[in-house]
Amino acid sequence: MNLLGILETPELVEEKQSKPRTAGRRFSEDSTIFKKKLKKSHAFIGEKILFSRKSHMVKGIVIAYREHSVIVEISQADSKRINIKNTITVVNHKNYELI
Repeated sequence: MNLLGILETPELVEEKQSKPRTAGRRFSEDSTIFKKKLKKSHAFIGEKILFSRKSHMVKGIVIAYREHSVIVEISQADSKRINIKNTITVVNHKNYELI
């Protein structure tokens, strides 16, 4: 019986046990986001990108991937040059190129 008090059939219990559990959001090869990512030239985590911010060209390393953007860590010098307080920023996929 599960938390809702519903009787589970042996097939349902077996199906649940056979599926691996994953923590957090993962992109498998079946994922539509993963397929979109492979169709375009998006940056993977750890790759270096170049983008423009406030009339300056900025280099950074991708630390997270999202559907429409990447989260990038830039140098302290670049963050001062473009006048932002921290070294992490978000860049849309349309607005960067791979180095």
